[in-house]
Amino acid sequence: MAPFCKFTLDLKPSEGLGFIELGRTLYQIFLLLREHGMHNDIRFIYANDSKTTILQLTKLNINLVFDACSQVLLLIEINQVGNYGVEYKYKGESMSSFHFKHIYNKIFGPTYPGTKDEASKSYRLSYPGIAFLFNIEGVALNQGSDDLIRTLNNNNYDINCYSIAIFKGDSWHEGAQKIRDVIEDTNMTSKVRHLSELFPSSHAPQNTMGYASIDLQARPSVSIPEYAQVTLVIGVSTMQEITSKLGPPDDTLLKYREITSYGSKGIKIYKIHNYFRYGLDLIYVLDEIKNGSSILAKITIHCNVENSLEFLKYEKLNFKIESLTSTDTVYSHQPFDEIQKLLPRELKNKFVFLNRKEYEINSFSINSDNAFEVIDYEDNFDSSTSVENESTSSTNAEENEEYKNWGLTKLFGYGRCLFEILIDGNRISSITIV
Repeated sequence: MAPFCKFTLDLKPSEGLGFIELGRTLYQIFLLLREHGMHNDIRFIYANDSKTTILQLTKLNINLVFDACSQVLLLIEINQVGNYGVEYKYKGESMSSFHFKHIYNKIFGPTYPGTKDEASKSYRLSYPGIAFLFNIEGVALNQGSDDLIRTLNNNNYDINCYSIAIFKGDSWHEGAQKIRDVIEDTNMTSKVRHLSELFPSSHAPQNTMGYASIDLQARPSVSIPEYAQVTLVIGVSTMQEITSKLGPPDDTLLKYREITSYGSKGIKIYKIHNYFRYGLDLIYVLDEIKNGSSILAKITIHCNVENSLEFLKYEKLNFKIESLTSTDTVYSHQPFDEIQKLLPRELKNKFVFLNRKEYEINSFSINSDNAFEVIDYEDNFDSSTSVENESTSSTNAEENEEYKNWGLTKLFGYGRCLFEILIDGNRISSITIV
């Protein structure tokens, strides 16, 4: 493929980089990258148990760091600044230089003394929503912060910035703490609160700031309060009612099923509404009518897991089930082996193997054109280090035994729920409520 031509990206402290905005979801960002022709040379750095997912623009050496659970963009990191044919601007002015003196004296102005890391021989200069990292090897590291900033400013030679971080917060220290608050929180309610405080006017769809609530009592239903207080009730809600609230689907599909009853055969017709933007599939039975409109028969919620064959086809919709078992609440981000422990012993191993590789026909699928390189990754977020240093534990997919199971899933049914679970990682890829 031909190399990227030179283009311009605006540095927007606390907001983003060009069209890439903090607070957007992984699904949204990928659609924007496709729109701008930047979706080919990218790869993902993640692990099944990682707290972050990193989308890396490989030729530009830009890392987009997402919270793994909500898939909301928390941090943008530009590495090896100025080496990749990109023109960076700030407030409409081209940044011709990323030297310390230029940034400190002309572009952003004086600020509080930064922080140094003697181990990496680096110095981080922090402003609200943006921070610059400099290599200070050769500079006296035993100086105090005030003395060091004077030394850097009075140096006879230029000290170049090699990494830029864009984040939410008045300083890098505060921004890194806010990121940790989100990614380390395993309680969905408080995680939602942290995200809502961090991005009060986010462009991200509100389902990323919450989760669908599945109620299996009486008639199964899914409540999505973030979408204008929508409640989808199987056997009750109609196509007309739902589309008036959710809007038209992104795609539709008719499915025919032959049924046999008392020796006679018939055809049942299902209409599937794909809401890719919401992470939902809604299935209606066309010959079951209420008030002139087809009735909802099934709901499928998609979790947009990195190693699933449907990755990035759907937005991620987190969910919780309060009534799957008598006392415990089940969440979509839980490994399925944790959920299994709550189930009756005789049901724990009753899975059906599903090999999507044999029949998956999906022209959208990112796996069909090898646009992505999936890399295993040990998460080790540290406010004193940058993302490119954390991702060095990546392993070669071809050499890893677990990739033999890549994309393979198994099905497990319980309590009117059909779970699709990835064999690699034991994570829930989707759930269908019937």
